Amino acid sequence: MNNIDIIFLHGSMHGAWCWNNFVNYLNVKEHRTFAIDFKWENSKEIEIKDYIDILDSTVKKCNNKVVLVAHSMGSLVALNYAKFNSNKVYKIILISPLPIKNVLTSMMFIGIKMLTKSRENLFFSENRVDNKEYYINKLRKDPIKAQIQVLKGFKTNKSITNIPSLVLTSWNDNCVPVKFSIRTGKKLKSKIIVLNDICHDMMLDNDWEIVAKEIYDFLMTN
Repeated sequence: MNNIDIIFLHGSMHGAWCWNNFVNYLNVKEHRTFAIDFKWENSKEIEIKDYIDILDSTVKKCNNKVVLVAHSMGSLVALNYAKFNSNKVYKIILISPLPIKNVLTSMMFIGIKMLTKSRENLFFSENRVDNKEYYINKLRKDPIKAQIQVLKGFKTNKSITNIPSLVLTSWNDNCVPVKFSIRTGKKLKSKIIVLNDICHDMMLDNDWEIVAKEIYDFLMTN
């Protein structure tokens, strides 16, 4: 099935660069891909809505069925867009998504992790990513307003749960616990896959092809 366009949405502190492995993997399989970059780190006024507007402008460039692939914080952008544009979204794939239920307590738990763990441990589970120093140097701060708005979470509706979705999580994710991702998957009525050794940044993990294959298989199902 090559009549789909795949849009990648990165998570907090990351950029379009983090999707290079997946983009190359799917391009070889003749899928058209777009990796969005939310370059707003120097503005205090940028909101989640601005991220959604960037996504919308990318969707307008698509000529085929649109699949959203989102990581961590990017999942909230994907879901908020799809909730009101379900006719434009064919499938949604969420990788280590931020919680959408019991958000305040869940984000406090994640926030403590972010304050007490190194970035290597948080995103890469220490030794799961080669060239980790290179990627650490590419991480950046997010706009404060957008970070605060994450705490609002997301309320599902029938239009969003009718969109076929996949949630990928891992027991080795040191940022978003498996139970949070499973909870999100159940709220969305998603297919849920729990991996064993992959780190939070699944697209950079040394075994990223395992994740890419799961994504590709889901794309190919009706």
